[in-house]
Amino acid sequence: AEQQAAADRLRSDRQAILAVLARHGAAYEREDINEILATWPGYPAASLNALRKAFQTRGTAVRMTLRPLGEPEVRGDRATVQCDQVREAVMGGARRSPDTRRVQVTLGQRAGGWVIEQVE
Repeated sequence: AEQQAAADRLRSDRQAILAVLARHGAAYEREDINEILATWPGYPAASLNALRKAFQTRGTAVRMTLRPLGEPEVRGDRATVQCDQVREAVMGGARRSPDTRRVQVTLGQRAGGWVIEQVE
């Protein structure tokens, strides 16, 4: 019974982690700074200011998706998952080609659930 409870908790944590990654990408789609910060409270300040400016500029759109490449590795209240980070931008009405890079996302469990702590 204890093993089943641990397996259920792991499955639940993994689903919650994948949901946070999806919410983060959806926040970009909606240009929702508050939701971006809800999913990644420590989002780098300089990047956040540039993002705010991009969201407010007509003819500019910024999208960022974290595509998991496998199951999240969960260890207690910390987790990591390898992802492809895909950035897409439209600047001045011109679409730029997507930029994809492999990253490791580190997450932590807080009172409200899982949040992104670092993307490197």
